[in-house]
Amino acid sequence: LLVGLLVTAAPVSARKWTSSDGKFSIEAELVEAKDGNVRLKRQDGKVITVPVSQLSKADRDYLSSIAKPEKKPEAAKPTPAEAIAAIKKLGGSVKVDGNKAVVSVDLNFTKITTCCCRHGKADRAMSSAQV
Repeated sequence: LLVGLLVTAAPVSARKWTSSDGKFSIEAELVEAKDGNVRLKRQDGKVITVPVSQLSKADRDYLSSIAKPEKKPEAAKPTPAEAIAAIKKLGGSVKVDGNKAVVSVDLNFTKITTCCCRHGKADRAMSSAQV
């Protein structure tokens, strides 16, 4: 249920955590929820690990309400040379000026020039189709 979610708790007061069958409960502070488990700090200071699947629905709902999606590392952006090589591998061509700045890119009969690029994104309406 909490797969892909990470909860790292800021210091908060203890709350009552209950097992899914209702037979067990404990007053504890949430330390973290990660990889399908929660770490709870009991009032005596001991930290215990409990599978989320063994918590009550109310506790699972609480965890979902405070969960933040885990940050995934961003994919590395290609260097200009790598991007140009990829365009050429696809059968496209790239024109650069004397400063090695890209002036235009031709991809499969579509030409993209600097006049139709805004913030690094091509404006399709301004690119010219070549037959």
